This record gives sequence, structure tokens and C-alpha cells, in this order.
Amino acid sequence: MQITDLSITRLNEQSWLCTPLKSSHPITSWVRGLTSRPPFWLRDCVMVANSVMLVAHEEFDPWQIRRFVALTLNFETSDSYQINHHRLTIDTALALDLDEVLSRVSMNAKALYQTLSSIEFVVSANGFAPGFSYLSGIPQSLQLPRKATPRTAIPAGSFAIASEYAAIYPKESPGGWYLLGHCEQMLFDLASHPPSLLQLGDKVRFDFVGCHA
Repeated sequence: MQITDLSITRLNEQSWLCTPLKSSHPITSWVRGLTSRPPFWLRDCVMVANSVMLVAHEEFDPWQIRRFVALTLNFETSDSYQINHHRLTIDTALALDLDEVLSRVSMNAKALYQTLSSIEFVVSANGFAPGFSYLSGIPQSLQLPRKATPRTAIPAGSFAIASEYAAIYPKESPGGWYLLGHCEQMLFDLASHPPSLLQLGDKVRFDFVGCHA
């Protein structure tokens, strides 16, 4: 990627927002490579959709940031880190929003879960809460806006969809996504390294079991 293909906006003295100007430039793998080999000045790196916020330890010249980002975008083709493939099991007996989702997408439960099980999801971002991963891959036919009235407490392990993403809530928290099952596997453990099981760029498939699958 050339420097001219990249928008870099200074947010404050120590933070920059980097966004490729061409949608054909995915940055998930680049961020994974960047965080696996962070430069000395990088304090934090937060990815949201197709933009990345870089936070430096101290004030850093914006031209140096721009040059570094442009030169290191070749990390997206690097083999210096491993893309993991995960297979997780979802119990559909705890699909609290199944009826509402079925009524909005005009399909039965078997067809819904067959569609979801056929998708190889990609971890596109981590955020909102520790261990919460945004898994891209939901087809347009299943994309629903967030609930108008969020729940105040979603059970830990809940599998949910909203917009173009799927996710598993790692702990009990508020949320406005549609709940379609429950995962028993622990996705975030402070005693593990790294604490989050799902890392940027990882691939995820789901096996759906239970009364609705």
C-alpha cells in the first residue's frame, strides 16, 4: 500500500486514526502482525471495523507514524504469526431470541443454524469487553440491526448476532444483540497467554447442537 492510499488523522497528542482509502485493503492481518512485533513507541492499538487507532507512549511526529504504517502494511502477507482455526460448540436450547430472529429473516430454525454453521467467521476486532470478539461473516440475509431496547444483563457465554457480526459474550454484561445459543468454552482467561482465545485474523466455525439445531 502506498502512503497516499492511507488516511491518518491525528486524534490528540499521542493518538492517530489510520484508515485505508480503498476497501480492498484489509487491515486485520496487518494489525495482528503489528501487535505481535510492536514498535518501541506503540502503547496501544485498537481496531474497529476497517480503522485502527494507534496510541504512542509519548508525542511522536505524525510523518513518522504515517511512514511507519505505510511501510509495515506488508505485515498482512507475513508468516511471522499464526492464524488459528477454532471450532466451538453452541447449545441452541438457550436461544432466547430465536423466535424473533426467525420471524425477521423468514426461515425456520434448521435452515438458520445450517446457514450459520456453514460460515467460516473471521475475528475482525476485539473490544467492548475483555475477550469480546467481533466475528465477521454474517450474510446480508441474516443482518439485523441491534435491538431497540438492549438487555441489562446477557448471560456469559451467549452466542449472538447483530448487523454483520456474530459474537460470544465472555462474561455477563449489557447488550443489544440477538441471542441464539450458549457456548460453554471459556474464551477469556487472565491466567492464559494471551488471555483471549480468539485473536485478530483467527478463523472460527460453529457446531450447533440442542433442540433447535
